[in-house]
Formats: sequence, C-alpha cells, structure tokens
Amino acid sequence: MEAIAVIAVIVVLCIVLGVKAIYLLFAAVILMAAGFVVSMLLLAFFFVRLLFSKKHKSVFSRID
Repeated sequence: MEAIAVIAVIVVLCIVLGVKAIYLLFAAVILMAAGFVVSMLLLAFFFVRLLFSKKHKSVFSRID
C-alpha cells in the first residue's frame, strides 16, 4: 500500500515538474518489463536448483 502512495507522489512530482506523460508511460513499461525479467530469472534459478537437489528420505511424525 505504501508503494502505491510513493509511486503516486513521484508521478505527481514529475507532472508538476513538466515531465511529459509519454515518458512516464515509458518508465512504467520499463519497470514492468524489468520486474518480469527478474521474476523469470528467479524462476529459472530455483528450477535449476530443484533439478540438481538431492533426494531426502522423509519421516512423518504422527501427532494426535
């Protein structure tokens, strides 16, 4: 929730300072693309870790 407020304040400041709307839109698209790339890299990293992990014998405890 705080992140949305910070983004709103930054956008309002940019508009007051005279930044064109197309640049703000371009920045938003770049941020979304960067978030997508980072999430895909993390997914690939953890997928590779999962592929090369060792098997462990599981032990289940019965709690009544």
